[in-house]
Amino acid sequence: MITTDNATHSPLYDGESIEAALDAVQEHDASITGTVSFSTHGRFAVSFVPDQSVAAAVGPMTKAFASITEVDGAGNPILGLADTKIYNIVPTPGRVTIRGEAIWDSNINLRISLVLF
Repeated sequence: MITTDNATHSPLYDGESIEAALDAVQEHDASITGTVSFSTHGRFAVSFVPDQSVAAAVGPMTKAFASITEVDGAGNPILGLADTKIYNIVPTPGRVTIRGEAIWDSNINLRISLVLF
């Protein structure tokens, strides 16, 4: 599936959304944190799907904050040569979808960290 910008009809990202299970690493009084790692380049969309115990708490009124970093083969954050960006974070019932971009001509390893309130 290719999604296009209505004004310019240029591709926003090419391909299906990436489905990723959110590994909730910590649950606080009012927040959930987690990370997901994947490999891609260009524009992308990632849907974070937490496990059932957490998914019920995620909805349209959830506040979501995300960061992105390139990681090495061992999963350690690095300041690589590629520019990485997060454009949108959209919480919906039971999932959070993030659209972003990795400006590089081949796949690179990325990690998105997510905090939900």
